[in-house]
Amino acid sequence: MLHGSFRIVVEGEARILVPVKGSSPQVFYNPMMVLNRDVTVAVLAAFTDGRDFTYLDALAATGIKGIRVGVEIGGFITLCDWSLDAVELMRENIRLNDLSNCRPVHADSRVLMDSESFDVVDLDPFGTPMPFLASAGNSVRGMLSVTATDTAPLCGAHLNSAIRTYAAHPQKNEYHRETGLRVLIGATVRSLAAIGKAAIPVLSYAHRHFARTHLVIERKVKSIDGVMKKIGYMAHCNHCNNHQPIPGLAPTIEGCKRCGAQVTLSGPLWLGPLHERRLASEAAAEAEKRGQNDARKLLEVCTSEITTPMYHDYHKIAHQLKISAPPITDVIEALRERGYAASRTHLTGTGIKTDADLSTIEETIRDVTR
Repeated sequence: MLHGSFRIVVEGEARILVPVKGSSPQVFYNPMMVLNRDVTVAVLAAFTDGRDFTYLDALAATGIKGIRVGVEIGGFITLCDWSLDAVELMRENIRLNDLSNCRPVHADSRVLMDSESFDVVDLDPFGTPMPFLASAGNSVRGMLSVTATDTAPLCGAHLNSAIRTYAAHPQKNEYHRETGLRVLIGATVRSLAAIGKAAIPVLSYAHRHFARTHLVIERKVKSIDGVMKKIGYMAHCNHCNNHQPIPGLAPTIEGCKRCGAQVTLSGPLWLGPLHERRLASEAAAEAEKRGQNDARKLLEVCTSEITTPMYHDYHKIAHQLKISAPPITDVIEALRERGYAASRTHLTGTGIKTDADLSTIEETIRDVTR
């Protein structure tokens, strides 16, 4: 029996009871995470492609994400939470949506994940997912989806917390949002590799206050070795702002290849692709079909992003050159005309991803402004 005041929220094709602000109990519902849930539905629809699947929302709260998956895609849905108030609210929301393919579970999600297996496991905690990763790795068979909202540690603003939580050392610089996303992926990949599973990112992004990655799971030793080879460091020169990836967990540290100054390292982190282009494109089509325009726009940018790790903030480069920043599309097109790969990034409106070196980018920006 529910106690307190509630209202109905319509999101996607689901109707959800959520607590009225200030009432008791306060089961957490975050309207700012609609994009996260929209993208999840689109990615899962593309990944499952009409096949039956089992899905666990390990920290379900109101149950909104898992219920949306059950209503909009199908599968057999498990919603887990340690809060009895949350579980009672889940039951009401399952009834409200007339779902027969959904069960609520009152448990510590780590105990549940250590005892049952699921095709898809979704970790969407408040803060870091790290306390749940080992159990999630044990449980997942097909796709692991992971959110982190502790962006200050991930992006280097709270360095000691990042070292404690992720066993990584992120640097706070102009591409810190991508650094944070790659630290999260790197920690996830390393955690699953330790229990004999390869976690391969197929769609990863950072938006507002969170980072999110969807990873396909394989059990082949060759696949595990393959993903571990994509773990490494990013070297950043604080003198000229050049940056370069250094693969491997035991890197040889040299000076900046451009100016010779001392470099600082961020990592260990993921240096491989953030997205699998085919799945990202199919997810964008799913979002468009569902009328989820914000998710579609994000997924379309992810589809077009090149795989080179870390972007360049071309406004900062133009400022250092003491010239006005030209239109970003002109710079990208000029880089492509010179034979380089170049694209925008979903992480910032002033970021350019390219395999051109910094000197070439500077020269290109100068030429475009002439």
